[in-house]
Amino acid sequence: MQLESSYILTALAAYLLGSIPTGYLAAKAKGIDIRTVGSGNIGATNVFRILGKGPGIFVLLVDALKGSASVAFLPLIIAGPHHCDCADAGRGALALVAGISAILGHNCTCWLKFKGGKGIATMAGVFLVLTPIGLGLVLGVWLIAFGLSRYVSLASITAAAALPFAVWFEQRHWDEQDDLALIIVSAVLGALAIYKHKANIQRLLAGTESRIEQKTPEPTTAPGPQKVAVLGAGAWGTALAKLLVENGHSVTLWGHEALKLEEIRRTHRNERLPGIELPETLRLESDLFKSIEGAQVLVIAVPSQSLRAVTARLLQFEGTAISVTKGIEFNTGLTMSDILAETMPKARAAALSGPSFAIEVARGVPTAVVAAAHDDATARKVQALFHRPTFRVYTSTDVRGVELGGALKNVMSIAAGACDGLEFGDNAKAALVTRAIAEMRRLGVAASAHTETFAGLSGLGDLTATCFSKLSRNRALGERIGRGQPLPAPNDMPLAEGYPTTQSAHQLARQLGVETPIINEVYAMLYEGKPPAQAVQNLLTRDSKAED
Repeated sequence: MQLESSYILTALAAYLLGSIPTGYLAAKAKGIDIRTVGSGNIGATNVFRILGKGPGIFVLLVDALKGSASVAFLPLIIAGPHHCDCADAGRGALALVAGISAILGHNCTCWLKFKGGKGIATMAGVFLVLTPIGLGLVLGVWLIAFGLSRYVSLASITAAAALPFAVWFEQRHWDEQDDLALIIVSAVLGALAIYKHKANIQRLLAGTESRIEQKTPEPTTAPGPQKVAVLGAGAWGTALAKLLVENGHSVTLWGHEALKLEEIRRTHRNERLPGIELPETLRLESDLFKSIEGAQVLVIAVPSQSLRAVTARLLQFEGTAISVTKGIEFNTGLTMSDILAETMPKARAAALSGPSFAIEVARGVPTAVVAAAHDDATARKVQALFHRPTFRVYTSTDVRGVELGGALKNVMSIAAGACDGLEFGDNAKAALVTRAIAEMRRLGVAASAHTETFAGLSGLGDLTATCFSKLSRNRALGERIGRGQPLPAPNDMPLAEGYPTTQSAHQLARQLGVETPIINEVYAMLYEGKPPAQAVQNLLTRDSKAED
């Protein structure tokens, strides 16, 4: 066989061997898509966190074996020993080609749309054959870095940076030409490994990367069916209950109106979600304590004004409590998860927010939201609980920002609806929405939220959806006001969440000393009877200023 053909075949064979997605297959065997839980990486570290020590070690060894086998055997099998560039098949140009190809195969596997792992284990397998002494030195660096920091990612980055120096240390044993080639290759592969850790580097710099002892299978993900109680049988609670049943969880839906629940039980439909057939396995319960019996997770979808009263009865609950309600408590200025921290101190509190109309979620229309918790492990558990192809869940540790974004956009949506009622057109509405996000961000940052959160799903994403959609009850309320119609009586239809949130947001802004002209005018329309046209005129005639 010609040498050129040997290089091509060796590279191809090594790539295919390296591309075997071991972590993905190991998790799939247990019914889990490893790409949707934990860090989303298919490597051994994420498998260890999600599936435990045994599967993690198995994936680590197999991924390393892919690299070792590619270097040690493929050149011999394809080209034969007389074509390998040196007596030892573990060194030489063909071996280097095989090692590089195997690592690239793991990093960019063709079986998963060219999205793979970081390649640390496969790289270790390659250098175990190419330079065992150098690998030993790198392993020592990894252990020291990990022992001092307890960050797997930081240890891997440090070891990758040390790789070319370790190879150089061993170079005196080899031919000069092979030395230089291997040092260059090790430097390039080390740099590639560091680049693959770019997300980890960002989290390390931001102080949000979790140490290894903080990551255990139970709080990080929901590897199997969970027992979930959804509190609140309105449109949103029912839609999420349906989604959770479809995700394989055991779900009980609680509502305080027994007759309404009986109607849902009989028809498998909720009038708040027209045309939606509910799963027969969805259980319904009007007794709060019976509904949460044995539950590992509570999804709290009651109105913001009722959340404290309901959750105050659940003082002893020790599982995960997820607020999906968007609001701010009047007088205290607390968000919903803040209330959970007071009323359910033993629970792990989280929030789910984003542009998500209940009817679209129930229909399976593609949706993206964000799960937020103060610790990344809990956020990822919520992500795993809800995540599915049509309901993509991202994570965040900025709980305050995520919840304030979800609450304040309701106020802004009332203003947008008033523009519609006054028939002001798209220019005015676009200007309003743009200034609204700046106002939300200004108030949020004053309340200790992160600036960048308001450019995400719970900020700009949710604001855009609710200000422009015909499905938005808050926008519809604003449109009604803009047309000069009175507010609906509570008995006629439940007022949108933006109504009480306007009062809470107005008070919060005054407490923090933040300028909020849009919130002020919406408050004046709702609570002081100010004509919508005058409110908008006041916004338009404010003093000129630089854009913030």
